[in-house]
Amino acid sequence: MKVRSGDFVGAAKDVKGALTGIGDEIMAEASAAMRLKEELQALTDATRELSLHKAQATQEIEKAMLITVDETKTNEEKLAALKRALELEKDVTEQSLALQKRRVLAIEEEVSLGESLEEDFQALTDERIRLIELETASIKMQKKVATQVLAFERKIEAEKTAVIKKGSDRRKRIREQEAKDADKLAKELAAAEIKLATNTAKM
Repeated sequence: MKVRSGDFVGAAKDVKGALTGIGDEIMAEASAAMRLKEELQALTDATRELSLHKAQATQEIEKAMLITVDETKTNEEKLAALKRALELEKDVTEQSLALQKRRVLAIEEEVSLGESLEEDFQALTDERIRLIELETASIKMQKKVATQVLAFERKIEAEKTAVIKKGSDRRKRIREQEAKDADKLAKELAAAEIKLATNTAKM
C-alpha cells in the first residue's frame, strides 16, 4: 500500500521490520532447537547413569532382602535391612520418575518446534503412558513399604509382648509356689506345735 502511495521509505521500513521479525523468530527457533538438543543429550547421559545406578541398587536390595529371611538375625536386624532395601528401591523409583518427566517435556517441545509426523505424536503418547506407569508403580511401592514395615513392626511388638508375658507368668508361678511353700511350712509348724503340746500334756 505504501509503495502504491509513493511512500517508499515507509514501505522499506515495513519490509525491514518484517524481515527483522522473521529473523528474530528464526533465531529463537534455532536457540530452542539447540537447547532441546542439549537436553536430549543430557537425558541420554542421565539414562545411562541411572541404568548403572539401578544395577548397583538392585544388588544392594538383594543383599538386604537376604537378611530379612536369615533365621540367625533378630527381627530388629531384619526390619533394618527391609527398610534399607525399600529406601533403595524408593530412590531408584523417584529418579526414574523425575527422568521420565524430563523426557516427556523434551519430546513435547520437540513436537512443538516443527512439523511432526504421526510417529512423533505416537512417541510422545508412549512416553506419557510410561510416565503414568511409573507414577502408578511409585504409589504401589509406597503401599508395599508401609505394609511390609508395619508387618515386621507388629511381629517385633508381638515378640516383646510374648517375652513380657512369659516373664510375668514366671513371676506369677514363683509367687504361687512361694505361697504354697509358706502354707505348707505353716501347717507343718502348726502340726509340730500341736504334737509338742500333746506330748507335754501327757507328761
